[in-house]
Amino acid sequence: MQPPLPLELIISIVSFLVEPRTRKDAEINVINRSTPNIRGQASRDLLTCSLVCRTWKDVCQALIFRWIRIFCYEDMVDGFSFFHFTVPRLCKHVLEFSLVFSGDIESIPRWMDECLGRFTNLRKLELIYWSDMDAAVSFQLAQGIASLLDTINLKHLSLLFCDNFDDLLRILPACSATLERLTIQGHDGYTPTTVLTTPLAVRLEALRSAELYGLLNPFTQTNTIECPNLESVTILHYRRGPWGLPPWIPASITKLILQVSSTSGRLQFSRAVYPASLKIELNSLIGDVAWVTECINHLPFLNYLQQLEIKISSARNKFILPPSAHYEALCRLLQPLQRPTLLLHIIFSVDVRRCVDIGVGELEDVRVGQEGRLEEAFAPLIKAGGFSAQLVVRYRGSEETPPAVMQCSV
Repeated sequence: MQPPLPLELIISIVSFLVEPRTRKDAEINVINRSTPNIRGQASRDLLTCSLVCRTWKDVCQALIFRWIRIFCYEDMVDGFSFFHFTVPRLCKHVLEFSLVFSGDIESIPRWMDECLGRFTNLRKLELIYWSDMDAAVSFQLAQGIASLLDTINLKHLSLLFCDNFDDLLRILPACSATLERLTIQGHDGYTPTTVLTTPLAVRLEALRSAELYGLLNPFTQTNTIECPNLESVTILHYRRGPWGLPPWIPASITKLILQVSSTSGRLQFSRAVYPASLKIELNSLIGDVAWVTECINHLPFLNYLQQLEIKISSARNKFILPPSAHYEALCRLLQPLQRPTLLLHIIFSVDVRRCVDIGVGELEDVRVGQEGRLEEAFAPLIKAGGFSAQLVVRYRGSEETPPAVMQCSV
């Protein structure tokens, strides 16, 4: 009989079977049909390998249960009883925990706090539709979550489609010393009607990155937190009308990322911030650059920038590329900004949802022609140095043809 494989080699082999988190279709039921509301993200091959022997099972389970999503309905027993009563030992493998709530939840099991306390290695917690729960239920659950976070080193807290910020400010103090990344997304179209009742701001010393999707909520409009060491801020804002940065963002941030549409209102700076890096991601159906022009012309920190990246994305049903006028407009906008210490990077990203099949030879002609247009339009910037431009086109021909990518750069 051949000797067994070393444990280190088994771990190395099995790790190749881990399904990337970017694949949404990889979210599967990792337990059995009796627990349909528990999901994980593991490949079928990984699940099969867990059946080889006890050693392989232990290695695979650590990977299978590293990310778990529970859909919480009614009394939440169905989702958590598996971990609490059947296999509590698996809780230690969970590194990322995603909980999806509903308005059907009427009560919290008495053993919930004990169950939550077993997730001792949790590094990311994602709470989805928290605001759909009754206030009394969410208050009780927030206490249990805060007790858990008080004993672990949580790095990333994510609240999606959440407008109950009083509960958030009950949870945040429990992870204030360890939290490095905070993601908040409110309900689309939400208009704040309540005022936060927390008298003092929560100080998050370890926070380095904040992602805010939707700014019309009390959390982003009041001084609810202090984050003196915050480095990167990402803001998605698609609404019309003027808007500004949350008042708790420190002036010392190093990177600001704006995700906007061509119909977004203009960003107004009521106070100073001095990011060294600015990235503008503009979603435009026609690739129009007018919003970028308006924004840059009103930036109060242009002299402090060391890197400026502009990405303009458009989705079309035909293989139509940005006109030369858009390239030239950006060149005229950026030329006065150019200096030896500033890096400029432009990306045009076109997603062609439906188009006729394009031959390889024809596509190469298009690519060469686009590179020529980029070189001609941005010639002054290219000559001065510190500038790069790209055109990335993702397209599909017939339904049988897999998606393809055309890319050219200067």
